[in-house]
Amino acid sequence: MLRELLQGVQVDNFVNVTELSFNQWANQIGYIQDLEEDAWKKYDIALLGVYDYRLSRNAQSDMNGADKVRKYLYQLFNWDSRLNFLDLGNILPGHSIRDTFVAVERVVQELLLNDVIPIIISNSQELTYCQYQAYESLEKDTIVAVFDEKIDFNYDPDDPYVQSYIYKILAHRPHYLYNYLQLGYQHYLVNPDNVETLVQMHNECYRLAYFLTDIRRIEPMTRHANMVSFDISAIRYADAPGQQQASPNGFSGHDACRIARYAGISDKMSSYGLYEYYPGKDPHGLTAQLLAQCIWHFAEGFYARKFDDPIAFEQDYIRYNVTLNENGEELVFLKSRRSDRWWMKVPIVNGRLDKEYELVPCLKEEYNIACRREIPDRWMQAYIKYSTTGV
Repeated sequence: MLRELLQGVQVDNFVNVTELSFNQWANQIGYIQDLEEDAWKKYDIALLGVYDYRLSRNAQSDMNGADKVRKYLYQLFNWDSRLNFLDLGNILPGHSIRDTFVAVERVVQELLLNDVIPIIISNSQELTYCQYQAYESLEKDTIVAVFDEKIDFNYDPDDPYVQSYIYKILAHRPHYLYNYLQLGYQHYLVNPDNVETLVQMHNECYRLAYFLTDIRRIEPMTRHANMVSFDISAIRYADAPGQQQASPNGFSGHDACRIARYAGISDKMSSYGLYEYYPGKDPHGLTAQLLAQCIWHFAEGFYARKFDDPIAFEQDYIRYNVTLNENGEELVFLKSRRSDRWWMKVPIVNGRLDKEYELVPCLKEEYNIACRREIPDRWMQAYIKYSTTGV
């Protein structure tokens, strides 16, 4: 089924393989058209290009961005002998936009069911909903992390030019959404009503300034997520000009690569989308180079995974009980001996009956706040979410 929806790519169309070193990616990765029927299942990570001009109101003649990224990705050097990366090629536009959406969902679903991590490159972040729908087949709680300078919280799911994927995800049934994180939005570009609506639904929203103060704050959020949807417009224009809605502010190119590595190193992360790339606005290939480097950093992170599991390997963790007041009320933190990463143990009082607590990834920053006899904001948000709503 998977092959029927894909068109493989010829590496020679993007680089001259004979001029490349053996250690460059073009000679290190696999290509779907060169494999036997089910051989793709042995790979760890797979690149998937999706382009449908009907999703781009102002850039209908733009080319497939994934192809331009390939030109630079294939030239990068591999430093890890375990690299097991496959280029699946592209999903071609269907007879209708809905056909394209269904094809993306089916391919991502097939990859997830076989423990292959898809990396999606597309001209539209609306595919975030397809990425999320693919998790339905797993029948597991799903945590979604979205990076965007704006919040695409629109209410017209029938107009292909209106970004309504957030509304679709929140309204989707059956309901497997365990948490939704809106990351890196810029206050002056966002209607406060949208933030208020998401927060009232017990989702997490963090503006750009929160992360620019300390970019490490992104790591525990990606560590908690199953999928990432990254809008290229979250990166400032100077570092990524190939975007439809350019802005002078945003994450730097260095930040974007760091976020990609955080996503890759997360033990729970199983899909990663790079959206809203417009190669027609990227004549010098600067954005394509950056996206290629993000993919490289994601793969580097993947092969650096620590497989931390505070529940299964309790002996590998140091437990910290922090007393908040004279009544003996405590907050509990766990620190991994393997990776030095931290978790907060948040009790569930009136929520899910099958769990007594939720382990929420955090930084030492939250532990330090608790040591001052203050309750960290993220602990309180998690407590309210999981104890009052049951998710």
